[in-house]
Amino acid sequence: MKKTINVPGFSGINNLNIKDTNEIVTGKNFRTFQGELVSRKGNIILTEKIFDNTVKSIHSCGVPQMTSRLLVQEGTNLWLKNGTDAWQNLSTTISSAQLNSTQWSTFREGRDSQLVLSNGANNYLFNINAGTDISELTNMNEISYDVPNMEKVTTHQGRVFGWSPNYAPANTIKFNDYITIGEDADAKKYIDIDYWNPAFQIDPSNINETTLEFISFDTHGLALTNRGAYRLEGYDETNFSTSVVGKYPVYGMNCASKVSNYIIYVGRDSNKLKVYAYSGSDIVSIGEKIEEELNSRTFTKIFTIGHDGKFYIFMPDASDTKVFIFDTIEKQWYIDIYEKIFTCASIHHENFLEKGFLYVGTDNGDLVKFDNTATTDFGVTTYSTEFEYLLELGREKSKLKRIWITAEPKHNFTLNVVCQGDNNLETETFVCNFVEGEQMIHKLKIRRAKGSNMRIKFFTDDDIDKLVHVSFVVIPKKLK
Repeated sequence: MKKTINVPGFSGINNLNIKDTNEIVTGKNFRTFQGELVSRKGNIILTEKIFDNTVKSIHSCGVPQMTSRLLVQEGTNLWLKNGTDAWQNLSTTISSAQLNSTQWSTFREGRDSQLVLSNGANNYLFNINAGTDISELTNMNEISYDVPNMEKVTTHQGRVFGWSPNYAPANTIKFNDYITIGEDADAKKYIDIDYWNPAFQIDPSNINETTLEFISFDTHGLALTNRGAYRLEGYDETNFSTSVVGKYPVYGMNCASKVSNYIIYVGRDSNKLKVYAYSGSDIVSIGEKIEEELNSRTFTKIFTIGHDGKFYIFMPDASDTKVFIFDTIEKQWYIDIYEKIFTCASIHHENFLEKGFLYVGTDNGDLVKFDNTATTDFGVTTYSTEFEYLLELGREKSKLKRIWITAEPKHNFTLNVVCQGDNNLETETFVCNFVEGEQMIHKLKIRRAKGSNMRIKFFTDDDIDKLVHVSFVVIPKKLK
């Protein structure tokens, strides 16, 4: 008796052995929305400036009613795109280690908004309002405290917080001090970027664990160390306190990002990569469905970013970049492949009227913009969309006889289908041509696909928009 297996809606990727029949087991370069499947969008190279060397970091900043600023670190050069196609070289002597940054401002009169950039032994200030130059951050305190080594910086409770896992003390988070302007009753105290008191630091773990990440989250902050996660509460140096959230360590620096109402990060558990999410109270594991592929990937570095409700894990190797994406709305995982080596990422708001665009840098000096409309990579490269189902049909061998595929094409595209039963040879490639217009249904008659487990692979070099339904008809093989 024939059996129809309906896929009620397309899903993200699930590598687990235990899964629903209608879940996609592997694939690349697609997205789903309320059960409908489309190809991911491509990107473009910003050709008004091609850098000679590796793009090491990208920084976006700005204030309302003003053109935003885009800074790019290329080797020891720091470049500024100041609202036009012209690029200005702010410095040729930047320390070559990767810069991290945060935007900060003070209530102190006469002090403009600043972009604070740090890469360990060097700290810099970029005046956002002026948009003309960069200066080295030096402590102005009369006692001459040194500015601490900070490999990463962020803002929290009106202060700049910095930490440095590769510089002593590696366990603490430092935050900036006050300056007093005026005397007697007219004196006013301001938090100031030029003042750093060594007493103004805190060990989140209280047991000297190496601090790798710190992210501001509503009224508190979350510190992630090489051994666990800790909540930082309080408003200033008089009442900052920490408490344990859980023993969920982060993998390394640049592996945690705020996404919608979550902090999501790549963690470690017995030398296995995990993905955790923090919503303000507890930490939960959310990466089980893609951990098989996540841990099978060899990579030269790993970094993350959050954008438009999605958490991106970039894993470049010596030839390409694999990106794992978790959609916090759809609660689905996707995987993208790009034929370039990505080195860094940032979100840039070109005019503050939009949610911003994802920018990435590459090892060969490209600055790449994901413009949400392109259907090729880097302006020229065609990418393939693939997804695969595994039908586990039990001990009795069965035949796959029919596949129905329904689409509502917004433009013409071709979809290819190949089937394979158990370890048998693959079938011929079946081709479905979808034509722009109303809903279309393709019925495929499958031959020579027999087995207890059936793999069905869908693939195309075209831009899919959009698939809405698929179903499979199987018939138990007759006994001889």
